[in-house]
Amino acid sequence: MIPRRFRSLRCIATFIVTLFLLGCISAVVVITRVVDLEGPMSLLEPFERGKSLMERNHGENKQQRENVIKESHDDKMADDEKAERGKKFINDMKGNVQNMTKLKSPRKKKLIKSEKIPKRNVSVTSYLREDVKKDSRIWSDIQPNYNLHAFYYPWYGNPDHNGNYYHWNHEYIPHWNKNVAKKWVTGIHSPPHDVGSNFYPHLGCYSSSDDDIIGEHMKQMRFAGIGVLVLSWYPPGKADGQGIPSDGLVPKIMDIAHEHQLKVAFHSEPYNGRSESTFANDVKYIVDSYGSHPAFYKYQGSKKAKEALPVFYLYDSYLLNATFWANIFRHGSPKSLRGTRYDGIFLALFVESKHRSEVLRGGFDGFYTYFASNRFTYGSTWTSWKILRQFASRSNLLFVPSVGPGYIDTRVRPWNGINTKWRDHGAYYKGSFEAAMSLNPPIVSITSFNEWHEGTQIEKAIPYRYGNFSYLDYTPNQPDYYLRLTRQLSEDLKHPNR
Repeated sequence: MIPRRFRSLRCIATFIVTLFLLGCISAVVVITRVVDLEGPMSLLEPFERGKSLMERNHGENKQQRENVIKESHDDKMADDEKAERGKKFINDMKGNVQNMTKLKSPRKKKLIKSEKIPKRNVSVTSYLREDVKKDSRIWSDIQPNYNLHAFYYPWYGNPDHNGNYYHWNHEYIPHWNKNVAKKWVTGIHSPPHDVGSNFYPHLGCYSSSDDDIIGEHMKQMRFAGIGVLVLSWYPPGKADGQGIPSDGLVPKIMDIAHEHQLKVAFHSEPYNGRSESTFANDVKYIVDSYGSHPAFYKYQGSKKAKEALPVFYLYDSYLLNATFWANIFRHGSPKSLRGTRYDGIFLALFVESKHRSEVLRGGFDGFYTYFASNRFTYGSTWTSWKILRQFASRSNLLFVPSVGPGYIDTRVRPWNGINTKWRDHGAYYKGSFEAAMSLNPPIVSITSFNEWHEGTQIEKAIPYRYGNFSYLDYTPNQPDYYLRLTRQLSEDLKHPNR
């Protein structure tokens, strides 16, 4: 029979070994979570691993791009499940130790953690210099910078001009997981007080076809120093899922832009059946219809360039294989636009790092990054821009980084708060501009002038409240704060007089 003192020692030794093993397991779990949070697969930035991008839910490729959000959130859920399994194992081990030592305590209730969101910097309330803040000049006193572009959306409508509300009554996009979707509001917004945006426009629920509204927009862009509006465009008869065809507005927009000394470039949106052939036809239609208009934007990259050419931004260009784009963008192809009156500067949307080869193989002239959310994609990650700028220089390509004031879309995707980028009174906008300007890019694009659904607009916004809901706004600054800040931040951008 083992003496009692040895039995006691054996119990103590068992207890110590168990605690040691428990500590090791805990350390492994914690280290794993820390690496995951700080690495490229961070839960704070789940879209870094996405195969595509955030769909604005305004085109006909809705399902394909919404799947990216689903992949990212599913990855987050999988990571959380792993963590919970680790915690459960640790708790079980703790329970075994407690049973061995006869030390019992009540189990704590498991709490559901809320989504983590980026930290906010609210110590500074304005990034405007005093001279810019006190500047009393009007829009016509400001010189437009044709190397400063802003994405412009002509899809808004109201009953007075269009017979109904369009886009202001945007739907709440349901979560793909039915169990999760039950937790969130569904349906559509009910303007004019309830709109599909976290901010409320200074001009109210306007119509994009209203001449006065178009004129006011041109004044605001000119006041901000913007020289080119990049017009969201669908071919005649086509539109995004929330709106109506808008090609008929193009002549009016170009006329009013010209009155304000602004230029218009075209942002080709994806539509069902878009191919290299249909896009070539789109280019021919645009050039034939609008190419002779004085507001039609053309860019001459260098003094060596034989002539200035129109610029086309191709949203979601990566959806079509580079081999097909090469049919119209490379010299020598029977379908090539090169060397014809329809030649241009064609910019691909750069999303993933592998798109470098796609841009080259497709015969594009350059690329832009579009997304205002830092680290949402490889292309929109500010720290990637230096590498992309070097790649563009080596490859004789045009690099157009896209800057933005922030991002929030929870009034159309209420479950997507994890992707919010707070404005912090302009700190975020300042950071994006500084990241771009440090690379001396030939062109900077702004996402956006008026994409209200995703909260990227620099257009004037006002404090507004209905019921118990308060919209975000620019206070303590004035409604024109981001217009003035845009002018200040872009003042070192090359300033061509043409």
